[in-house]
Amino acid sequence: MSLFKTWRFRSNHPTFEAGEEINAYLTTLDADTGRAEARIGDSVLEVSGAKPEQLDKLVMLKVQSFDAQSHRGQAQIID
Repeated sequence: MSLFKTWRFRSNHPTFEAGEEINAYLTTLDADTGRAEARIGDSVLEVSGAKPEQLDKLVMLKVQSFDAQSHRGQAQIID
């Protein structure tokens, strides 16, 4: 029996499905447009509807779309 048999490693390029709800930190924000980014590993979700006080905070997001090839997608903040 291997000690490492049940170990799992996270990917640095996680993928997401439309409709999936996740918690993530908003890492950048354009206060004029309300557009922000959440980086999860090397994947980036562009987030609409962000407020300045949410920058660098953990927020709940709903993924709207995600392209696994470019590791980029769109998400919306869930209140």
